[in-house]
Amino acid sequence: ADLQTDTMDNECGGYYYKCSTAQAYCEEHGYSKDACDNGVVQDTCDKDSSYVKCQECNVMKAGWQETPCSDPDLQSGKEDNGCGGYYYQCMSTGEYCESKGFKKQECEAGEEATVCDKDSSYKTCACVPLSDESNCSWGTKNCDNACGGTRSCCKTAAEYCMEKGFKQQTCSSTDIVTKCEADGSYVQCGDNPDCRVTPVTVPANGYCSTTNSCNICTDWKCNTNYYQDGNSCKHNDCKVTPVRVPANAVCSNTNSCDICTGWECRSGYADTESHWCSVPETTDCGELGYNKTEDECEGLDMLKCPFDMSHVWCEDVPVEPEPGMILYSDGTVSLDVISGKTPVGVVAYVDETRRFAVALEETIRQWGGYGSNVSCLTNMSASQAQSDFNGAANTQCLINDSQSHPAAEYCNTYKPVSSGTGSNGWYLPAGGELTVMSFSYGAINLGLQKLSKTQLSSNWYWSSSEGNNYYAGYVRPSGGLMNASSAKNNYNRVRCVLAF
Repeated sequence: ADLQTDTMDNECGGYYYKCSTAQAYCEEHGYSKDACDNGVVQDTCDKDSSYVKCQECNVMKAGWQETPCSDPDLQSGKEDNGCGGYYYQCMSTGEYCESKGFKKQECEAGEEATVCDKDSSYKTCACVPLSDESNCSWGTKNCDNACGGTRSCCKTAAEYCMEKGFKQQTCSSTDIVTKCEADGSYVQCGDNPDCRVTPVTVPANGYCSTTNSCNICTDWKCNTNYYQDGNSCKHNDCKVTPVRVPANAVCSNTNSCDICTGWECRSGYADTESHWCSVPETTDCGELGYNKTEDECEGLDMLKCPFDMSHVWCEDVPVEPEPGMILYSDGTVSLDVISGKTPVGVVAYVDETRRFAVALEETIRQWGGYGSNVSCLTNMSASQAQSDFNGAANTQCLINDSQSHPAAEYCNTYKPVSSGTGSNGWYLPAGGELTVMSFSYGAINLGLQKLSKTQLSSNWYWSSSEGNNYYAGYVRPSGGLMNASSAKNNYNRVRCVLAF
């Protein structure tokens, strides 16, 4: 009956019937013989089971996909598709990283970077705070740690000095100057009664032997070869007993006080063993004992041959070195300049165990190594450094130190001549060696004056004696004043010495 589509009276007491096929019936009721694309059958036609209705799937949203995400971590959504399956929503690696708090950025220098595991261009940047400073020489203070907090850091030498009341200032010449231990350019100024002392008057041929803390001369001594006579200095020549000039002779040498110190026979006369002049049996100067030249007898009493004045006689007396004498490259010394010889220094000090000469020139250098202790040197106070005579060893210690020491390096390479005495062995004098130079300050300068060389100043000279990490010893050779508190980075005079 379901297939009947129409009837018509057959006029014979019956009907004609119009019937549809089962296939047409199923198609009219929305069934299809095609297989369902998704394989899900919603209903089967009861007239022909080969005709079915397919179930409709849910519409997939934009940006979703039918297949699972390539990386499960990137899945952000999952929905039933109404057809026995699912739709999937997937993030990009950048969206995933952003969802985890990462950003596409480059971290600044000093920041700590954490990289997203899905995309290394996405990072989080964290500030790394600066750490506390330790081993501070002059105390600590609070500083910014670069991340909005604070840290402990070292005070500078200047900050330490200012906290202690020191200032960078110029004190007056009448002040007592106290230097800050951390930085000698910071000082405190105080009144110094020494600066109100009236200086003594130093006579000609004398020198100031003692100065007070204001560099005012309080005592004097005569130069070498001079003696004190009241308030003046007279040459030792004035105490010499004049020689007796025999008959037939004339005075040939006078000293600075015009006292006769030598004589020679008149022409035609010769000296005999008794030193009286007489007519000789021969006129041969060599036979008469005049077998030397004036240069060979320089500085000694001599007699000239009356028959040839170029031949002279003198005793073979070795010249012992004394402060103020000139030291030559051949190792000899003389009180006066000898032409034809090369001077290398002036004798500065002589005793039973040591003797040394000062160089003929000087320079200005830093001691060097400020803030660093020289491990092979002993730190000394001023009084201890005055007993230090190890200048040669000190200099080699400074040369081998890891820090640069310009004053010692200058003396170590000082070489006024290429060979002989003075060609090597010069060193920066220790505190004691500079101090004893004050005993012959005037004599040394007289020797330098004879050679037209720069004389010793009354200012400070570097020694090779170390005070501590920041200071070294320096001396005024004019009075022997020793101080162990000159900053190593200061510039002071340098005068090398040579043991001979």
